[in-house]
Amino acid sequence: MRDAEELVARVEPLLPTIAANAAEGERRRRLPDETLALLRDAEVFRALVSPERGGHGLGLDSVVALGLTLGRADTATAWVTTFLVMHNWLLSMFPAAVVDDAFGDRGYALAPAALSPSGTATPVPDGYRVSGRWSWGTGVMHADAALVTGVVTGDDGALDLRMVLVLPGEFDVDDVWHTDGMRATGSNDVVCRDVLVPAERTVSFVDLAEGRGHPVAGTPLAGYPLVPVLCLTAAAPLVGGAGGAFEAYRARLSERVLAYTLGDRQAEKPSAQIRLARADVDLQAARLLLDDCVRRLDRAYGPGGHGMARADRSPLRQATVTAVHTAKRAVASLCDAAGGSVHLLDQPLQRFQRDLNTGAGHAVFDEDRAAETRGRVLVGLGPGPTDLL
Repeated sequence: MRDAEELVARVEPLLPTIAANAAEGERRRRLPDETLALLRDAEVFRALVSPERGGHGLGLDSVVALGLTLGRADTATAWVTTFLVMHNWLLSMFPAAVVDDAFGDRGYALAPAALSPSGTATPVPDGYRVSGRWSWGTGVMHADAALVTGVVTGDDGALDLRMVLVLPGEFDVDDVWHTDGMRATGSNDVVCRDVLVPAERTVSFVDLAEGRGHPVAGTPLAGYPLVPVLCLTAAAPLVGGAGGAFEAYRARLSERVLAYTLGDRQAEKPSAQIRLARADVDLQAARLLLDDCVRRLDRAYGPGGHGMARADRSPLRQATVTAVHTAKRAVASLCDAAGGSVHLLDQPLQRFQRDLNTGAGHAVFDEDRAAETRGRVLVGLGPGPTDLL
């Protein structure tokens, strides 16, 4: 597999089956086995694994293209897939022997990554004692490993963060994912209880957040900062799902007869045509924003690039947030004009909307915080120490 175009060509034939399985995934609160098997066979989880490890060594544009494409069939499937793909990139920042063990013969891992520091990693002579509960464990229902973030308290009271790789038997899954959207992601809690983890299965979270670690030659996105990559990884499935909602609404227009009329077809109503056209251009704009973010990151962190100051990343955060909420509002407009029957649970449009609403609640898509951060930079104050950039 050479590029994003070939990756998309592999997954597009899978879209009808993925769409047909979406309701089952929602009922089971995890991806259906058939869906996961199709994605494995298409080798999508190798996308960001280096060729030296048998991966495809693709770029950030491929992750975005994957999310946009799969999202048209099922937002939750796209979300789980792009996150698991991205987490293989995070794993590649660990020491080589650790990565090789985690990947095994398959050449990749299916691992949730809990970035919130809601656990502890206590130094001991043999490594760290890890305890905690981490929410939002996307991919955990299919996991053969997990990444969690632990707070380390030094002898002097100074705090540090470590990203920790835990293996089967070292973590439990607490079934708490009872939501009104993104149900099929199965993003349950990851729980560790006083687990001894050797030091080599940990890396500095600060280093990882800046793309530093122990990547082997050819590791894609080596040196790229975590937050912009995370934003795009999460945004692409949502914008793709909005595209699926758009197509569902357009198909509905062609057959819908308006209630309490003498057979008036909605497709013939200018109001419906206007909503469709506005949503079309809004979704084009959202996709263009994501594409522009990819180009900026590639220029800054790809070959010959010189990186970005933290403040200079604020337009990227603002752009991804704007793309997601533009898509969300476009879908809301379509659903407002789709009639009451669109909210029956066998209608894909209502699932697209619920999934989009839930996904847009991710911390990186907080419109107010992103705009505040960008505004601080624009007036010369600079970002705050905890701003997600």
